[in-house]
This record gives sequence, structure tokens and C-alpha cells, in this order.
Amino acid sequence: MSFVVALLLPFLTLATLVTPATPVPETNTLPPIVWQLIAIDQADEEIEISDPSRYTAQFLPDGSLLIQADCNRGRSTYELVDGKLVVHPGISTLALCPADSRDQEFVTALSGATAFAFDVDGLLLLTGSAGDLTLQATLEGVVWQWEKFEGGDDSLTAPATPSRYTLSFLPDAKLAIQADCNRGRGTWSVVDSQLELAIGGMTRAMCAQDSLSNDFVEDLGYVRSHVFRDGKLYLSLMADAGIMTFAATYDAASTGTPVPEATPHA
Repeated sequence: MSFVVALLLPFLTLATLVTPATPVPETNTLPPIVWQLIAIDQADEEIEISDPSRYTAQFLPDGSLLIQADCNRGRSTYELVDGKLVVHPGISTLALCPADSRDQEFVTALSGATAFAFDVDGLLLLTGSAGDLTLQATLEGVVWQWEKFEGGDDSLTAPATPSRYTLSFLPDAKLAIQADCNRGRGTWSVVDSQLELAIGGMTRAMCAQDSLSNDFVEDLGYVRSHVFRDGKLYLSLMADAGIMTFAATYDAASTGTPVPEATPHA
């Protein structure tokens, strides 16, 4: 049986910078998405992860790095210096995971990562002297801010204040929505790249005349699929009606907090 040691100890040494094995990304930021591990390439051995949800990394805007390594949880800090990644020593619980666990390989490679990039499928690639990691993005754990809508007719709509138009994918398939001056709730379901959003209750405040609240909520109801590219989320509407682009943000006060009940949306 696994047991948790109460003491928290530094778990790895300061990463040594090396020449990255993958291209340095154009942006010098890591979005605060919860990234799930799908493969480790270490010492000429590629290890596929059967349950990616048990191995995650989340790079927060304040420089914190949240880690789940199978049965253990840890916290570290990181920096991006001239396009290179530096992961500092951190602390972790010391539970004894199952014999087939990959927790040590994951933490070792993560701590030694010195570069990051996104591949054409939207996967995050972390490379370093201790091994390479391939991670996939997830919907939960962040607040997604709406950046723009590109219509199938080449029209373009962008909110003046993206932070007023957000989505939060919560546990138990719950959905939290902010549409300018209105807030609402709903549910979400996903199978592979297919995604459907069911809008439930919405408040009915009268927003400013130039508000995009109604358009935003209406478009969400027509979402049918999603992809991640370069750390951003793209929602495609049915019948090639258009694509909504979202950027991940992290708010510790609101991330993962359901919205209150609201009146039904017509």
C-alpha cells in the first residue's frame, strides 16, 4: 500500500542549461494550462503513459510550477530566460507509488527541462539533458478568455476586453460562463476532439450597447469541436460557421469555482 511521508523535501537540483533539441517558440511564455504527460523519451527509451491524468504540470504566471507525479504532488518554481526554461528545486510529498509508476522519471525529466516548444498537433514538448517530455493540453484548471471570432465568411469579431468573456470547464462536466455583464452556467462533454456545450442558466443584465454578450453565448451553443495550437484553444462551430479563439489565464480565486444558480436562458 502507498503511504505518505509527512516531510516535504527538496526533490531535484537546479537545471543546467543546454542547447535545446527543439526550436525555441516565438513567444516567451508558457500558458498556465494543465498539461498531461503522454510520453517520456529518456536514455533512448520511449515510455508511453497509460493514464496521462496522473502526471501533470502547470506553469503559473507567478513563476510557480504545480506538479502531479502519479501518487505524489509537488510544487516548484521556474523561469524563462532568453527563451530557455530553468526549473528550480521544489518540494514534494513522498508517497510510495505502485511498482509500475513513472513518477521518478517524470519528475527527473521535468526538473531537467531547459527548452519548450509546441508541435503541429498542439502538444507541449519539454526537452533537456534528463530526458524529453510530451504533454497534451486539457480544458480544466484555467479560465479561458475569448480573443476573437473568425467567421466562415471571413468576418472578424474581437471583444475590447477579453477578460469579460470567459469560459471555465469545471469538474463533473460543469461549465461557468462570463458574457460581459452577465454570468451563467451549463455543461460540457468531450469525446476526442468533439466538444459540445449546453448553456443552462444565464443572468439577464442589460450590458452596454456595444456588448457582444448575446453573440458570445449564442456562438457557444453551436460549438462542435476543439483543438489546441500553440497553447491556445480553438472552438469550431457547426457547418463551418466560424472559429472562436481563447487564451488560457489563471485566477486562483475563481478557477474551479462553480458559478451560482441563475435564471434559464431562452
